[in-house]
Amino acid sequence: MLMCATTLTFSQVCTPLTAQQCPDPENNGEICPDWIIATESVPYNGSITVLPPPTANGGIIGTVNVNWIQFTAINNIPSGMSYACNPSDCKFNHATYNCIAMLGTPVLGSHGSYNLDIVLDANVTMQSFPYVTSTQTGQHENMRVYCAKNEYEHINLGNDTTILPSANLTYSLDTNQYIAILWNDTTYRHQFSFNGSIGTGTYYVSVLALDTLTWKWATDTVIISVSPNVGFNTYKNDVPVSVYPNPSNGLVNLEFHENLSSLYKVELFDVNCQLVSNSIFEVNGKTTRTIDISDKPKGVYFIRISDEKSFKIGKIVLM
Repeated sequence: MLMCATTLTFSQVCTPLTAQQCPDPENNGEICPDWIIATESVPYNGSITVLPPPTANGGIIGTVNVNWIQFTAINNIPSGMSYACNPSDCKFNHATYNCIAMLGTPVLGSHGSYNLDIVLDANVTMQSFPYVTSTQTGQHENMRVYCAKNEYEHINLGNDTTILPSANLTYSLDTNQYIAILWNDTTYRHQFSFNGSIGTGTYYVSVLALDTLTWKWATDTVIISVSPNVGFNTYKNDVPVSVYPNPSNGLVNLEFHENLSSLYKVELFDVNCQLVSNSIFEVNGKTTRTIDISDKPKGVYFIRISDEKSFKIGKIVLM
């Protein structure tokens, strides 16, 4: 179904990328990035940078020089979203970086893939004369909006493990199923390599991707311990604690099941493995502690509960 978007008219709705951020090595124009991702019922404000090509195919006339292009309509975008340009008239001059902001809140049920349907005017020079032509490029594969459900599922990267400093591990996802594969080093790629030579210690490998079979966000985290004494590490993943409710509205209970006596550190990490909160509890005997994470953005978090001898990693979905 073709849906027309409302064009906003206020200026400076986005800032285009620079030539360093969006290079054009072949000098034929560029679009960066060629896709963006919004989520149902979640406000979105992202942008696409456009560098018009210097020339175009003029048919029987041959190659023509492009002076400017003007986007007169962008259709086939998720319901609930609209667009705006910088400059505000959507007229992009040759050899300048410009941007199109994609704005709004996708409605429930709008998940899927949208190749943007572009209608534009172009001012070209043919045989020394300027000429304005109108064209509808159709659905553009290099300008695409993906819309995800506001739901999460689990990807199985594998088990937590301990390796020697000389060992390497490789994790990968199927690009026929997953897109926008973001690892915790903030890079987008289908494969991630971990090298034990980083040094002894405990590390995390986390991934967040969009599953195009379910249109849900998919995530997982594995814990990698690097030790010269594999098989003799006494720091164990065995804290007797339950974490609930999950999903949570912000109040999370930590129920310790055994007669423990220790100081426990509770750390909360986002999907990029950035620490967002931490606290320390003194536990004496069977007890339940509550932490409040309602001030954090909705999404997936990882909780690590540890003392001097043991730890436990869990996953929390904040709704």
